[in-house]
Amino acid sequence: MQRCFVTLWVWLLFSLTGCDGLFTSGDSTLGDALQKSTRDDDGDGQSPAGGDCDDTDASVYSGANEICDDVDNDCDELVDDDDPNRIGTIWMFDGDGDGYGYDGDDDSYAEYVTACDPEEAYNQLVENTGGDADLLASYVAAEYDEDDEILVDCDDTDADVNPGEAEVCDGVDNDCDDVVDDGVSTPTVYYADADDDDYGDADSTQTACETPTGYVDDDNDCDDGNASINPGADEVCDSADVDEDCDGDADDDDDSADATGMTAWYLDSDVDGYGGTLIMTTCDDSTGVLVATSGDCNDSDSTAYPSATEYCDGADDDCDGNTDENDAVDAGTWYADADSDAYGNASSSSVSCSVSSGYVADATDCNDGDGSVNPSATEVCDDSDTDEDCDSASDDADASTADASKSTFYADGDSDTYGNAASTALACSTPSGYVSDASDCNDGNASVFPGASESCNEADDDCDGNTDEGVETTFYADADSDSYGDSSSTTSACSAPSGYVSNSTDCDDTDATVYLGANELCDDQDNDCDSDVDESAVDQTTWSRDRDDDEYGNSSVTYTNCDAPSGYVATGGDCDDTDDSVNPGATEVFNGVDDDCDGEVDDGTSCETEIEILNDGGVATSIDGVTVSDDSTLNGEWYPDGVTGVSVTQTSLGGDDWDYEIAMDLCITTSGYVIVDAEFTDGSSLCESGAATGLIYAYMDDTELDVAAYDNADGTCSTIITR
Repeated sequence: MQRCFVTLWVWLLFSLTGCDGLFTSGDSTLGDALQKSTRDDDGDGQSPAGGDCDDTDASVYSGANEICDDVDNDCDELVDDDDPNRIGTIWMFDGDGDGYGYDGDDDSYAEYVTACDPEEAYNQLVENTGGDADLLASYVAAEYDEDDEILVDCDDTDADVNPGEAEVCDGVDNDCDDVVDDGVSTPTVYYADADDDDYGDADSTQTACETPTGYVDDDNDCDDGNASINPGADEVCDSADVDEDCDGDADDDDDSADATGMTAWYLDSDVDGYGGTLIMTTCDDSTGVLVATSGDCNDSDSTAYPSATEYCDGADDDCDGNTDENDAVDAGTWYADADSDAYGNASSSSVSCSVSSGYVADATDCNDGDGSVNPSATEVCDDSDTDEDCDSASDDADASTADASKSTFYADGDSDTYGNAASTALACSTPSGYVSDASDCNDGNASVFPGASESCNEADDDCDGNTDEGVETTFYADADSDSYGDSSSTTSACSAPSGYVSNSTDCDDTDATVYLGANELCDDQDNDCDSDVDESAVDQTTWSRDRDDDEYGNSSVTYTNCDAPSGYVATGGDCDDTDDSVNPGATEVFNGVDDDCDGEVDDGTSCETEIEILNDGGVATSIDGVTVSDDSTLNGEWYPDGVTGVSVTQTSLGGDDWDYEIAMDLCITTSGYVIVDAEFTDGSSLCESGAATGLIYAYMDDTELDVAAYDNADGTCSTIITR
């Protein structure tokens, strides 16, 4: 029997666990049991005996918040969504889109939704909103404060009101801390200033911490729609009796009204609309019989007042201080008579009730600066073409012009400015076809008149009574018919006689190539009559330098003169003036030199080629489909026919030397085939087993080739062509 002995508090523990439970194999001593009941390894303030179901995790203990982490946080043996006390993600309805939700007391769709499983949360949201997409899109995850309390939007209709906003002075709990305008200055009442005159409307207010736009702190504006009406304005007279200074009185009822805007009222005894005596100065006429217009100079005569019509009546009708002035409606128009001829100037007039000195009633004078010019004057001829009688016509244009003032003019039938004394006309100015001169001796010939040049025509051209005087020409003999005459042989006449010319500059009238201005020639004569011989002759020769004495000169070294200098020749074109075998007259040979100076080297030439051969058998062969036959002479044959330039020289080897070699050193300038026949003196061919003559050929071009034929001593032969 096991014996237990404990204190009272230990007994209480026994009553819960039993003696056997206290002493187990895991707790070897009573001290171990006591330690287990009080230890807190994870420091969360709860021991296993006190309900901590995981003393290694400080977030797990009895009474902890159950969160979505697949752990029994509150030690009630229920995990996450299985625990009705779980704290999952809380989704809140955010109606104003400011990121904070409200508590959802008024709307079922806005109730909190809490779940660990996203699908579970979504299903709850769909149930709350009825599947409305716009409502679903308005949910946000809950925000928490530092004490893990959910931050709730206190006005979900205003995005500027939420727990994250700063408090401003506007009478609203902006930060949702249940205190209005906390931490900001006291709001002030401001008044609308619609007309922007710095005075507000007492009936339109706004309470704010700072002056709102369009508001002021004054409320004394009596008309906030008119900026000229406010307590600071001046009271002025107006037809509507407006109280501009907002003091309750207007116009004449307001002692502060601006006198400069008041009207002076006058007594109008003759009732003509104009007053004479000032009665009072006010905004309005309280009597109803006064007028505001003054200036009546006679308030007992209703026809006399400012702006009345002035008459020539000895009275000041228009009250301008003047009597019968020029603007009187019945004033007369008078015209200046500067030349005192009793006729006035229409462009210079004066209006007045009576005529002034120097004026007349007539306005028909066409020149008021000349007393001889007026409608009653006589028209006469004058240099200025004056219209003396003012009938708008003058001199010849006026039929009334006096003949005594006119001149006599003479007909000029040939338009030579000299007139016929027998044909006259009277006029102020020269009529068309007339002149003032009467000395033409032949008015039918325009070239005949006094002062005309006398011509050789058997007529008196200058009207001096003589014919052809001093007009004959001196002509000079032109024996060589070169149009240049001999100054020592002359005659006088109106026109050049045969064999005479008007030029006298021929220095040799026996030679038609000699005259002044002729081309100088290389002929040992002074052809151009300038006293020099052969200078700058037009037929000079360009001579070329000939250093190699081959009668052809270097065209780049020349000298132009009538005579050849020493070492120069007339023919150029020598392309090598150091070699007398090279010139345009030389024959081109095959030597790598342009012998004939035509710009081409070895053109049209060929070189002789020697081919050593023993015999010629007259063998025919086919080349390019054409049968070509040797002509049995000891010659190398060309194909095609007609190509020449290869010669063959026969050589006897002596004996039977089977190492016989044919060597060709071909230098040609045209293309073709060369055919070479070879046969020994004993009848055998080059290739010993052949029954016929050996044939060697190769295609040639203008490149030098070496062609060689060999006996191979096996019944065959070889041809080697070396470039």
